[in-house]
Order: sequence, then structure tokens, then C-alpha cells
Amino acid sequence: MLVAMSGCSHPLEVDVPANVHGRVIVMCESFSAAASPIRVNAEGLAEHAACPTSQSSLVVVRDGQPVKPVSSPNWSTTGDGILLSVDFELP
Repeated sequence: MLVAMSGCSHPLEVDVPANVHGRVIVMCESFSAAASPIRVNAEGLAEHAACPTSQSSLVVVRDGQPVKPVSSPNWSTTGDGILLSVDFELP
């Protein structure tokens, strides 16, 4: 269920475990005006994430260090621009 909250969009920060490489998928279940890191599991998946209200910048952190995805993020949105999910590849 998607629950929209009012507020500004913030960068999407995704924290991945040290052993996560390859495809990462963040599926938005709710929205938050506060910038809280989204943690993915060992398979690179976050199924119930609280995301920004719209597409924004992406920050990926692995082992406390920023990591640059090897592919551009694929932002999936509704026709109204509401963020549904984002996926990307990590080295």
C-alpha cells in the first residue's frame, strides 16, 4: 500500500551490505519527508522502503563508503511522477 505524506523530496540514500554487488532494487511502500537511509538485504532488495515523494538524487553507501553505481538508476514512477521503485547495478 502506498501512503503519501506531504513534504519536500530528499536524496534517496541506499545502504547496502558489504557483500552486495550487481542489481539492487528498492521498492517504495510509503513516502517520507525525512531523509532516512534505506537498507537493502543481502540479496540487494528493499521491499518496503520509505522513499522520497519523487525522483531525486541517489546516494549509495557500502561499508560506510560512497559507491558509484555502474549503471544509471532506473526510476519507475506513476504517471503523476510518484516514485514506485528504483533499481541500479553496483560493481
